[in-house]
Amino acid sequence: MLESSPKPRGWLRHPLLHFVVAGVALFALDHLWIADSPAPQSVAGLPIVIDVEKLREVQKGALGRLPTESEEKGLIRNEIDTELLYRDALARGLDEGDRAIRAWLVRKMRFVSDDTERTDDELYAEALALGLDQGDQVVRRSLVEKMRLLAGLLTPPAEPTDEELQAYLLAHEDVFRDPARLSLEHVFLSRDRRGDALDENAAALLVELQAGGGEDWQPRGDPFPLGRTFQLRSERQLESFFGTDFARDVFTLPEGAWSGPVASAYGTHLVRVGEKRASHIPPLDSLRNQLYHRVLEERRTASLSVLVEELRGRYEIYVEYPDERGRVEADIALAG
Repeated sequence: MLESSPKPRGWLRHPLLHFVVAGVALFALDHLWIADSPAPQSVAGLPIVIDVEKLREVQKGALGRLPTESEEKGLIRNEIDTELLYRDALARGLDEGDRAIRAWLVRKMRFVSDDTERTDDELYAEALALGLDQGDQVVRRSLVEKMRLLAGLLTPPAEPTDEELQAYLLAHEDVFRDPARLSLEHVFLSRDRRGDALDENAAALLVELQAGGGEDWQPRGDPFPLGRTFQLRSERQLESFFGTDFARDVFTLPEGAWSGPVASAYGTHLVRVGEKRASHIPPLDSLRNQLYHRVLEERRTASLSVLVEELRGRYEIYVEYPDERGRVEADIALAG
């Protein structure tokens, strides 16, 4: 009698093992495919020339006007940095085997090709042979973004300490400071409804509210669509409801008493201010996560700046103007 085959051991049937094996296989296949992919033509060493006329056209198309002098210099700097990162990405081979770039180039080729039987590999190879990746803005943006991420990996930012987070908070308190806030109740008198009697009605009603302690205030006055009670709102928030003058004036009113009248864009209001909170810097714990990510992002940006500065020394960089200035060295064009 034939012996039955031994059953697989329990760990061989474990789903986690299957997942790991599949992952290793995909990783190996991906790297084999990358190794076989043709590389684009190198641009290393070629001078960088920034076309100012083109930048102006793009700016005008986006904003409907030409850039100011300072805006134009900013556009030139950004274009130089972008080109430097793009070229370094090519030099590092980051385009080789990039699935998003490959899919994009295949789509471009299928759009222009009449042969529907051609494989993706054939179309991708022809796209590279034709140089369709060179100067393509989708490819360029993808590679530049890869370089931005890579800069953070090449020089990982140090984890900020609590002391550093607190120092950052104090240095940027204008961003994180919680503005002064107050709560209020109000009785509204409509200008449209009351006409010339508005001021007289408001004065009489204020006397009644002050004399009676204001406890029966809710049914008084005219309907107000935005509500009669507002809890701990900042001046800017109140401004969005009532207008600038009202928002400014209510912060000068005393707490706990009916005051007014205070004018708004809608009419007149009798106001009782409740709780007031002064502007303050929130405690570190309430902002820790936000501060942590801001500091890390600034440190990643600093790492990127160091990389770009190092790349800048490898190239001759010019700015091409459409007027009599012609081609100018970038340092001269951006001076001042």
